[in-house]
Amino acid sequence: MCASKSITTALSGGALTGTDARPERKSDAMSLFLPADHARVYDLIVTRYSVAPRPLAEIQLMTGFSARRIKQIVEELRADYRLLVGARRGKPSGYFWIMTVADVDETVAPMVSQAKRMLQAASRLAGKRRVREMLGQGVLG
Repeated sequence: MCASKSITTALSGGALTGTDARPERKSDAMSLFLPADHARVYDLIVTRYSVAPRPLAEIQLMTGFSARRIKQIVEELRADYRLLVGARRGKPSGYFWIMTVADVDETVAPMVSQAKRMLQAASRLAGKRRVREMLGQGVLG
């Protein structure tokens, strides 16, 4: 199986069929291991793919959670549970289940860009030397 077809089929709950990068949906036990609020958001995202992501406003309506809470849950699904939740800021925007390397790139590029901008701002405020120290990078001299 080609890496560009699928990042993983084990986490996606199914096998690839033909040239389609969408798995056959099987019962998903992952939500049983998540806190209830995380499981609600996960269940809404895991069935969507990058071509038709689930909009934030739709998740808000379906869960009653604030946009801030949903974004926090998504971050925790990625960081704490290592789940492949993608995001698109362009049209159509929303959250989706990562299935391809292109999905990873689309999700990670804005994160890296934002991190660079934040480090530049921190550097202007605290100085490059102090930021390097905060990042755990040794400063010579």
